Amino acid sequence: MAVPFTYLGPVEMVSYECERPIKMVWRLKYGMMGESDSYSVITSRQIAADPNVPGFILTLNGRGIIPPADHDFWPAQLYFAEHRREWRL
Repeated sequence: MAVPFTYLGPVEMVSYECERPIKMVWRLKYGMMGESDSYSVITSRQIAADPNVPGFILTLNGRGIIPPADHDFWPAQLYFAEHRREWRL
């Protein structure tokens, strides 16, 4: 059985389109996950502090991500650092 949604904290609606199916874009109030300089997952402190967030998300902390085979398509470290700074990860 699939989970219909996963609670990741308070959100703000950014936009929506009234088509079938409806399309909504949400912005999280708090950063929940990010990437380290070594391409591993960082989970936010807010996840551990919020009892409504599913525990499986915490298991992602420290796991490596699999980057594209072509190094030219790897995410830039500059953007990782900016993301961590902006979301306070």
